[in-house]
Amino acid sequence: MIKYQVNWKYKPFLFIIDMIGNIVFFYKKLFKKRFKKEDIKKILIIRVDEIGDVVVTTPLISTLKKEFPKSKLSVLVKESTAELLKYNPSIDEVYVTKSWFKEKISLGEFMELIKKFRKEDFDMVFDPHADPRNIILAYFCGKIKIGFDIRGFGFLLDFVAPYKSQHISETILDLARTIGIKKMDKKIRVYFSKKDEKKVNDLFKKNKINRNKLLICINPGTGRKNKKWPLKNWQSLTELLIKKYNCQIIFTGNMKENELVSDIIGRNKSCYNFSGKTNLLELSALIKKCDLFISPDTGSLHIARALNVPLIGLFGPIDPKIWGYSLEKYRSIYKKLDCSFCNMPLCKRTRGKNECMSGISVADVFKEICRLIK
Repeated sequence: MIKYQVNWKYKPFLFIIDMIGNIVFFYKKLFKKRFKKEDIKKILIIRVDEIGDVVVTTPLISTLKKEFPKSKLSVLVKESTAELLKYNPSIDEVYVTKSWFKEKISLGEFMELIKKFRKEDFDMVFDPHADPRNIILAYFCGKIKIGFDIRGFGFLLDFVAPYKSQHISETILDLARTIGIKKMDKKIRVYFSKKDEKKVNDLFKKNKINRNKLLICINPGTGRKNKKWPLKNWQSLTELLIKKYNCQIIFTGNMKENELVSDIIGRNKSCYNFSGKTNLLELSALIKKCDLFISPDTGSLHIARALNVPLIGLFGPIDPKIWGYSLEKYRSIYKKLDCSFCNMPLCKRTRGKNECMSGISVADVFKEICRLIK
């Protein structure tokens, strides 16, 4: 059976569907679609998932725009990530929809979306996520469909890219390589405006942040419980940083993480709680002003990398080789276990204790921080 990257209980169903689909659509393999570069007028990228997913797709966006400069390039995202693409010069239009991953778009709403996009008549549609719903949407609204065959319904695609064990941004760029594009723009990018920067400057002024001191940004929260680092570890790390470097620490996150940040900070006057006080672009402007960024595997970590800010990422169930950064000023910290990297929402081996995250010690993180701060 194909090694699908899905929950085990869906594998038999997907196998049967794919077996039937490959028989019905066998001609796709016999007659590969051809296209002329000048005939590609409208391109769509489907990216209705999370912040990090959108950020690591920006190399594909800029690569396609450079390859098809006269084409209209559109991206479909969910509302909470749309602002990330607001100032991206490679994008001509941003479409917004509900996510079928978390917001649970209804069948009726999904059919309406298909109806709407069929009228757009895209020449090319790219799906970097390999979700069957994305592929179905691409099939109905695009002439040429490009994606991965790792979660089923790949028989509907015209070009299937290999899914390799490499950094996710490189894997996504393989979608472009599959259709013959040679020159890749590999830079991950996030753009913000002067207005966003001014908002951050006002926040700094209001909180009397001293720009002459070392400024560290910590984003302790994450959307998945199995990626969280223990509260006591954040508290100990904060105390160590202030004691050794006499630095200022800005804590970021959404409003739901305000209590978590408050518990970490306590009454420490060198720490600032900015959770819920910025939108994504203002957060980007804030991160850009910092000397170091520290976070578990979450969207803001990828924003920091896009802005070339020195960073430390804490990884547990997710493979840092694929989603992390390990270069001179970027560090990925993890504890390798027999069960790494499971990518499961809840650790079954330790009944939810998530040893892969709790196994990362404060000393492990502090050691890497000292290497980056010279």
